[in-house]
Amino acid sequence: MLITYFTANLYVISKLTNSPILESKNIIWKFSLILISFIYIFIKIYLKYFDTNIFILYLNYIGSFYLALINYLLFIYIFINIISILNKTINIFSFTEYKFYMYGTIFAVLIVLLSHINIYFPITKEYNIKTDKKLDEKVKIVMISDMHLSNISVKWYWDKVVNMINKIDSDYIIIAGDILDTDVKEINRVYYNKLFLKLQSKKGIYGVMGNHDYFGNIDNNRVFLSESNINILEDEYVELDNINIIGRKDKSYNRTGNMRKNINDIILDIDNEKYNILIDHTPNDLNVAVENGIDLQLSGHTHNGQFFPWNLVTKRIFEVARGHIVKEKTDVIVSSGIGVWGPPIRNSSRPEIIIINIEN
Repeated sequence: MLITYFTANLYVISKLTNSPILESKNIIWKFSLILISFIYIFIKIYLKYFDTNIFILYLNYIGSFYLALINYLLFIYIFINIISILNKTINIFSFTEYKFYMYGTIFAVLIVLLSHINIYFPITKEYNIKTDKKLDEKVKIVMISDMHLSNISVKWYWDKVVNMINKIDSDYIIIAGDILDTDVKEINRVYYNKLFLKLQSKKGIYGVMGNHDYFGNIDNNRVFLSESNINILEDEYVELDNINIIGRKDKSYNRTGNMRKNINDIILDIDNEKYNILIDHTPNDLNVAVENGIDLQLSGHTHNGQFFPWNLVTKRIFEVARGHIVKEKTDVIVSSGIGVWGPPIRNSSRPEIIIINIEN
């Protein structure tokens, strides 16, 4: 992956510095761009061992936006190369190569800016689900996933999200993993503790840890989430009125040297007369939920690709990358997430808060 990333950067930097836009033979200028391309990777390694500070914060911003820009410059410059070769052969356009690169670079910058603005405008998406299992009353669930809280998270945005959630007046709030981007030490712990404590639901907040929550110090992350009044379920379930909420450890937990439990082992003694809700961060192998009598599976992880063209990839990898499907008697809902990972942009979807109404 590093070789691929490095090669892509060399290609873009060579085109950028040798184009008429930023033509330069100065090796220091080119070397500086190569260093910038590795800022994000450097920051992630640094934060694994050291605490954040204002200098690291600004570098993280630069590195994150660079990731977004390099994504589009790569595809646009490849396209320009192809068009330029064709144009020299059959003379389709009167544009010079200079104008191709100029407009292509401007287009990439505009995509990144508009896609960045998009991450601050969440929407609500509502699903109505019918069940044959007896419920005393309609159950309303608010589900979010993939917050990816880090040192570049914007506080006013999360205040906005909490206010939107509280206005829904739900019975339960479910968080389907990746609450933290890596480690709780990256964020203002006191602020986010207070933020989570503002969340309002009639019967509690439940969630699971995603792959990113397991990347940092797992014990510290667990303590933070517990202090924040989030009931994290790790290969266990709770009985609540006429529903059971089952939470699985993410499949990435296996990388820690341990193994997550199979669903059938978790629900061995469960009361199947109740409505079974499974929270599994990554929506892999949905047939497992079907085979184990799960009524509703809630997942995230995919971000719906987050930005083009990676949404095309997630659609190929996952049976459902975003939205709602029904497999036999099991409903599956996958969220595209409320936050972002890495590049602070989103254009394959809007950040979303999901409302689920379950009734007979």
